[in-house]
Amino acid sequence: MNFILSTDSTCDLSLEQFAQYGIEHVSLSYRVDGEEYGGDSGKSMSLSDFYNAMREGKKTGTSMVNEQQATEYFEGLLDKSEGKDILHVCFASVLSGTYECMQKVANVLNETHQNKIFVVDSKCACQGEGLLVMLVAEYAQNHTAKETYEYAESLKGKIVHLFTVDTLKYLCAGGRVSKATATVGNLLSIKPVMCVDDEGHLVAKTKAIGRKASLNKLIAKTIEKFSGEYKKLYISHADCKDDADYLSQALEEKLGIKAEVGNIGNVIGGHSGPGTVAIFFVGENRTF
Repeated sequence: MNFILSTDSTCDLSLEQFAQYGIEHVSLSYRVDGEEYGGDSGKSMSLSDFYNAMREGKKTGTSMVNEQQATEYFEGLLDKSEGKDILHVCFASVLSGTYECMQKVANVLNETHQNKIFVVDSKCACQGEGLLVMLVAEYAQNHTAKETYEYAESLKGKIVHLFTVDTLKYLCAGGRVSKATATVGNLLSIKPVMCVDDEGHLVAKTKAIGRKASLNKLIAKTIEKFSGEYKKLYISHADCKDDADYLSQALEEKLGIKAEVGNIGNVIGGHSGPGTVAIFFVGENRTF
């Protein structure tokens, strides 16, 4: 492509997917019992160890990209860009201050550099953001940064996010559900089926009794909303691959499309918890 495509680690794409189109990315950091990983820390934790730490009750948290990190990141890309523009696809602004920070720094740098930085508020998370980035990368092969920016803006509202969790305690800890709702829900094995709205907020759309019922509702909702415009399905899981494979097999039988199955990373998983499983695809819109 004739510009640099960039995103952040919350898109949960694999290293192979980044490499396929030469996509750059900035890493958000996460914490486990106060110790920082990712970002500029120079330390990392395997997903298996991370989710086991959550199961053991260790406290997790995340940090947005700050202005210094954003400046250093964009200046590094500009230095090696050889006059190319930059398009950066960012984590949903309602879930993190990273977009506001990246846009602010881009505005400053755009005043002093001939090549420009375009920043997209994806209104997406996890591999919903990743799906948008990969579709944008395909489009970018024959289009300018500005044209691709406009394409990303037109497409992002069609990226459907559907997910369920194995326990409500992590959403409760993050303020997504009340303590009373989490307590009752966990006692009765109520599993919420959730989506992401047009702004990127997490919204509960329905509920099921038991894990298998919640997975089957994900399948039914996917079949209902899948537009067929793009033959892509992404399924992400937080240390529950068997459930992801169950969804993948069922959707391949129903829609004739083999899903790409990936991991929910430390930043997103730190809020949703182990046992989260999600489906991402293009629909006509996100409205349910």
